[in-house]
Amino acid sequence: MESERALARFVAGFPLAEVPAEPLRMVRRIVMAVCGTAAAGAEEAGIAELRALLIERGGAPQATVLIHGDRLPAASAAMLNGTMCRALDFCDAMAPGPHIGSSLFPAAMAAAELRGGCSGAELLAALAMGAEVGARMNLTEAMYDGFDPTGVAVVFAATAAAARVLGLDEARTHHALALAFNRCAGSFQSNVDGSLAVRLIQGWTTEAAVTCAQLAQRGLTGPANFLEGHYGYAHLFGRGLLKAADVVDQLGAHWRIQRTMFKKFPSCGVTQGVTDLALRLAREHRLSADDVASGRVTLPPYAWRLVGHAFRLGESPRVDAQFNAGWCVANALVRGASRCATRRSSRSPVASRWSPIRRWTRAGTAPWISNCARATAARWRRDTTSRRAIRTTRCPTPNTRRVSPTAWTTRRGSSRARPSCVRPSKEWSP
Repeated sequence: MESERALARFVAGFPLAEVPAEPLRMVRRIVMAVCGTAAAGAEEAGIAELRALLIERGGAPQATVLIHGDRLPAASAAMLNGTMCRALDFCDAMAPGPHIGSSLFPAAMAAAELRGGCSGAELLAALAMGAEVGARMNLTEAMYDGFDPTGVAVVFAATAAAARVLGLDEARTHHALALAFNRCAGSFQSNVDGSLAVRLIQGWTTEAAVTCAQLAQRGLTGPANFLEGHYGYAHLFGRGLLKAADVVDQLGAHWRIQRTMFKKFPSCGVTQGVTDLALRLAREHRLSADDVASGRVTLPPYAWRLVGHAFRLGESPRVDAQFNAGWCVANALVRGASRCATRRSSRSPVASRWSPIRRWTRAGTAPWISNCARATAARWRRDTTSRRAIRTTRCPTPNTRRVSPTAWTTRRGSSRARPSCVRPSKEWSP
């Protein structure tokens, strides 16, 4: 039970003054990002319906709904706020997929209102401890294997933040996290099928966090060995590959929250690379959608299973687009950009032109790219109407923070270019 106690001790008592400047700067960036995505996502599909349902349910007016201003029970306000923050899929993220801020911030804010207010320093401390707990509960692609990382790992981040704001002691914080363990849930099938459940999972995670903190505050208990136990997190979700001691290794000294990234485009994290490649190649070779005869995107297996399926317009076009590599490439070609406004409707130019475009946009996987061990790796080839083949590859290494193109060829000759920041490796050979 030592790992669980270490987490609870960290959440309940680690002093804000001992948090380094860089993690605090990252927390502030996360807050800025989710405030923006909440405002922009406040009218997205499903938000009005969820809001109406939660208002209909009623209850004590404990916390405020962002943007709309409704007063709802704390858990209900947290759920709606978390859902709005995630609606555009443009919030902070971390490989291989948890979105911490969209639950962390709404849960902490709801808890602050429950408490009757708190200082800025207290809120910042709660956000920092919560974000770090979420980063440490994050797993690998192989461990998740289809589970939604947000539904599995982020509930701990949001619960930790809510518990800290509510002022729970170490013992009750321990139970809050233990109760949250029993709320780990969510599947990537929601993303593949283009359903609104993607954003609802974020809302459920936020709601569960506030509820677990409230339950623990009143003395309800969870499994004390939720991390190390025979049926604990390391076994069930870590699949026996996760060592509980690794979760708390150098806790308070090394901050894993620094692994947080912020997206360039409003779509799934594993579509960022191919979108950037499409835009870059279009600029470099002065290509438009009319110039392209065929195309193929090659992704690592984890990314391919999530965004490599054939595109189809379903009941939630925005989600269909967010989680499809082919659509993201087509959108980049047709619009010359990837912005929120280009994804709002199934009547967009991309959707109307999708029928011919989908004939040339294919996604697949290949053994060479699996070695990159990075979900944002991608290979992109286009055959143009002038019978040129244009290829490029990108695969970030652990030592390279910025994703860079590594090679390109044409049928009229061949040339290869590798940026100086990239170290040659067999794994990178196209």
